[in-house]
Amino acid sequence: MKKFLLLCSVALLTFSSCSKEKDEPIVKSNESKQTSINLHIEGEREDISVADAEGRVLDLKAGVTGNKITSVSMTKTGDVKAILCFYTSTKGISREVTLPMRNGKITWRGSVDVGNFTKEELRDAKLSIFIGGDYTYPGDDKPIVYNHTLRRAIRTTNGMDLSQFKPVFASEGISLTDGGSGSDVDFDSKGHRFRLMGQFVSISFRNPVAGRALRFNGLIVSGFATEGMTLYVTPSAGRTKPTFNYNGASRGFFYPFSDGSTIDLPGPATQGGAAVAPAGDPSYTIYVYSQAQALGGVRFGKDAASGVSPFSTPGIGSYHNVTTLDNIMDQNTPAKQGKFYNVVMSLRTR
Repeated sequence: MKKFLLLCSVALLTFSSCSKEKDEPIVKSNESKQTSINLHIEGEREDISVADAEGRVLDLKAGVTGNKITSVSMTKTGDVKAILCFYTSTKGISREVTLPMRNGKITWRGSVDVGNFTKEELRDAKLSIFIGGDYTYPGDDKPIVYNHTLRRAIRTTNGMDLSQFKPVFASEGISLTDGGSGSDVDFDSKGHRFRLMGQFVSISFRNPVAGRALRFNGLIVSGFATEGMTLYVTPSAGRTKPTFNYNGASRGFFYPFSDGSTIDLPGPATQGGAAVAPAGDPSYTIYVYSQAQALGGVRFGKDAASGVSPFSTPGIGSYHNVTTLDNIMDQNTPAKQGKFYNVVMSLRTR
């Protein structure tokens, strides 16, 4: 297991920009009143396990055997953006910091303004940390909009670069505890485990339907927060912790194949015959925000999300573009999050 240690000694003090030290990044808020604490955070990154299903951030590389992902590794030397969310059941704040990563490990010491949190409230508070993703930080304590994931299907190959998807990693709900020094301004938040949010999915293709030949050059992906998601930091409207909600209507979008391929996939000669695989049996990988929206689906795509039939058989149109990956509704269970799935998408009849 590749691990990283996140050690943050945070002195939350009132200071001006002239007090900034070279090796201590400073995060400020607009609040004039501040609470001062020292905070120590420890955590490790969970492995991204690979599961075989039926039929801005970290450098992630995939190991591939045949057309299946068999391993995922992480290496990174550089800086990564992170969002710290301190919260109780009634209030919450966010701060953005830059964390230096060296060979998969993070050590950070800096200063963070916790706004109007009191020391007493911090003793009951928890801390969630979000790393990566494609977002623009709007300012402290405001909802944070994450842009949609990469709308391309990347050919699944050995050593493929998964960081181009800008995946999000999170460690959520770790308590702040007494730092053990005897000082009422020392706090710990230990036991963080940074887990992939959502899922990587590598898709290969089969056609078991006689008389319906496919010709496609991408995928149509709907649901799974295809229009992005928003992180709400402050508890409200029934939210008692930082929560992601999906944006828009999560319409279907066309994800072209990254290598420009067009795949021909005829069906068997007779109904009931063995399902046909395309030449070379390629597979393609997408990344979905399934933790923000559990319902989603994937179909065969041709040039656009709608209006273009992926069938080469005359008289067979988009109406018949139904697959075994339509309307997947069970991807938001904790056991299924944070994994890399190898799945087979088959044509089916209505």
